[in-house]
Amino acid sequence: MDGGSITHIAAAVGVVALANTTLNVHGTYLGDNKLDKGALYASWGSTMEVSGATLQRNKAKYHGAGLYAVGARATVSGDCKFDFNVAIEGGGAMHVKFSEVTMRSTNFTNNSAPTAGALVVYEGSHLSI
Repeated sequence: MDGGSITHIAAAVGVVALANTTLNVHGTYLGDNKLDKGALYASWGSTMEVSGATLQRNKAKYHGAGLYAVGARATVSGDCKFDFNVAIEGGGAMHVKFSEVTMRSTNFTNNSAPTAGALVVYEGSHLSI
């Protein structure tokens, strides 16, 4: 994905969901989506590279309204913005479980959840900031 926007989508898992594949997201806007988990959802065996993207005003029924990674690898860089994302359970902007995530030049503002308003990192994960 290079540029453009994805808005006002309602889905169970992700506006974009990966399983055992690779996705590059550059300069894309993902906002005002209502999901169970993550506007960007990377699962087992997937690799995701996100740069210069804005993930804004996404709402998750469970975890990680902006990005949800389970059993995946993700790199988030290039002034990515996670703004005003809301998760009902944990990790308002991002949820990481059994995953390897590297972040550079990433901004989190006004995200919320009862547990870990911006970012929650669970068991079996490695986070490098």
